[in-house]
Amino acid sequence: MLTNFKWTVMLVALTLTLAGLYGLYAWRQQHLIQSPLLETLGEIEGVVNVEMGKKTCPEEGKVHAISVNLAKVENLPETYNQLDNSLSSVLGKGNYRLYLSSNWKTKEMKHAYQEIHYHLYEGERTGSYSRMYEALISMLTEDDRVLSYDLWVDQQYIYFQLESKEEVMHLVIPIIRTESAC
Repeated sequence: MLTNFKWTVMLVALTLTLAGLYGLYAWRQQHLIQSPLLETLGEIEGVVNVEMGKKTCPEEGKVHAISVNLAKVENLPETYNQLDNSLSSVLGKGNYRLYLSSNWKTKEMKHAYQEIHYHLYEGERTGSYSRMYEALISMLTEDDRVLSYDLWVDQQYIYFQLESKEEVMHLVIPIIRTESAC
């Protein structure tokens, strides 16, 4: 009975089946997830560019890495929450990481980040947001390269937006709460 079995036909059929399944999966990813998601994100105010990829996280394993480049926006927390809600509805909570693009072109913007990030992270760690705000004001009002800056704080994040003559910087810093033993 096995003497007439055509191994080459079986291998060709198996190869074609696997190739078809992979093609179907790639089509599904592109047309049912990525394209509609990129279109939805592109409709949000201030979104200039969106890039999608995969990233391996220690806790969750492989997740979608979404990098968004924003122009200056009126309300960064609102824009960030719209992005987060859109991603969550399509990809599911915890299946992605949202990054605001941070590849600044000018050395002035890189230098500005080096100066302000200490105050932002110190404010996040200590919870002293008014002192953080005062330190940023005293630093940024003296800098003639800065056109505008905004700082918002909510229960989850510190949002910071800085506009120079050439670029816009967006930072979203998670607030890490430590539970007291009392």
